[in-house]
Amino acid sequence: NSLPVLEPEYKKQLLQLAGARNVLLSALSERMHQSMLRLGIDPARIHRVANTFNSSFLAQRKRHFFQWGDCLKLINTARFIEWKGQRYLVKGFAKFVREVYPNSVLTLIGAGETLPQVPRLAWAEGVGATGLGVAAG
Repeated sequence: NSLPVLEPEYKKQLLQLAGARNVLLSALSERMHQSMLRLGIDPARIHRVANTFNSSFLAQRKRHFFQWGDCLKLINTARFIEWKGQRYLVKGFAKFVREVYPNSVLTLIGAGETLPQVPRLAWAEGVGATGLGVAAG
């Protein structure tokens, strides 16, 4: 998460919360774990949660596989800020639709300062409302 670096108030609140007596934090990746350490969070308060395989997943085997002609549906969930690069995603998606697979839909979910620009860019790239859905999150 880049907010502690970009927003001093967020960093202050996060460190205050991390220092509370009854609070522990979880890190889903080594990168996140290292970021927390660099912020000065006590290593004893950070618990690494590794991705694991749950054997119950075997009972829910996939039965339908993507076939040429099916609608390819992509979903991206992120804050709409320049750093997240939704404009590059839209441009790349538009190229993919034009050159590779036209039966595709991209849905972007989130909120933020660059949100108003994304639908305009989608229309300019030719994917407009038929190939792009934007929902405020």
